[in-house]
Amino acid sequence: GVLAVSAPSGFLISTQCTVRMSRLSPLGLPVADITHLRCDGAAQPTNAAEISMLPGGELLALELHQLELVVVNPSTIPVEAGTWLLQSYKTSGRAYSNLLDVGEAPSFVLTEVFHLLHVTYPVYLSPFAVQVLLSFEMILPLAVDIGDKLELEGPQGYDFSERAITAQNEVEFRSCRSFSRKSPDTLPEP
Repeated sequence: GVLAVSAPSGFLISTQCTVRMSRLSPLGLPVADITHLRCDGAAQPTNAAEISMLPGGELLALELHQLELVVVNPSTIPVEAGTWLLQSYKTSGRAYSNLLDVGEAPSFVLTEVFHLLHVTYPVYLSPFAVQVLLSFEMILPLAVDIGDKLELEGPQGYDFSERAITAQNEVEFRSCRSFSRKSPDTLPEP
């Protein structure tokens, strides 16, 4: 069978997407990993993907399962957050005659904003400079947890990151150029 996932507008799913599925106990704890899965996004990443069950893999009926899919967060979240759509099919192709189930869940709404965001530019910039040192000061409304990502988008033409190791990750996963973390002495270390 095939599971078709559609994310709300703005989310991106890689061409060779990363997915994990587990069967859960009645208490919501993982009891078994579902293996033999393949995740395929579009040739140019979009908000949709297909998760195919390969020979040897199975989902049990009337059992609780958890699906984890790696996505790229949207740069902006509209007032109407949209919904996540999950459809299961007997075979690939998404023909209505093969449709088994449809599930929908609301996405999250952006409710918090920075308390402070300040950018410091160099006083003088040589016309021959290839790189510019920018300093960003910010106070976040909530603590940043392990696994959270802070994304910075500059004006047209700015490139904050180094080249990616692989061409597939060029759009999504590039490390920051000359990044350094500075924290005032008055704030505790996380």
